[in-house]
Amino acid sequence: DPSFLRHSLGSEPGTPNSPYEYDSKQYQFMSVANATAAGKAKKLTPADKGLIDASKRGDLTKLVELFCNQDADLLATDQYGMTSLHHAARFGHKGIVKYLIENAPPVILDMVDYEKGQTALHKAAWYQRRTICYMLVEAGASLTRTDYQGNTPRLQALRAEDKELAAYLESQEHFQLVVSEDQETAV
Repeated sequence: DPSFLRHSLGSEPGTPNSPYEYDSKQYQFMSVANATAAGKAKKLTPADKGLIDASKRGDLTKLVELFCNQDADLLATDQYGMTSLHHAARFGHKGIVKYLIENAPPVILDMVDYEKGQTALHKAAWYQRRTICYMLVEAGASLTRTDYQGNTPRLQALRAEDKELAAYLESQEHFQLVVSEDQETAV
């Protein structure tokens, strides 16, 4: 339970003396391409491997302990280029997805795996993890990013035969495009 962890470890994430703070300089201005390249170049430490394993198992307590006490990297990728967010989204671990959204740099939302070029939202859509899709979209995950086969998360939901999820993703895709166009017009 994340609220239990915050209470037992002391303070809210992002507040002074919070055990959840990460070195903002390390992640400052990192693009998805740079984060993916850094993941390919970096050897996985035992703490990073443990973090990814904890995300697969849904072990939030272990994930937090590795991040806070053993300096595990929330952007670490396994040999397939998948982050802990990819695995948590795939296996339906909502608590871990929530923790990563709140504590990892935003670039994690759009990092892609090596094999298929998919984000965590692609994985969640394929495995019909609706709540996780809602969480990722709300956090700002791209709805228009295509994988190596040209599939958006909405198309993944359609391929998985989840029409309701596909309709939701389509409505959010239109909204995201309108907001993006408005921001470009304002500049």
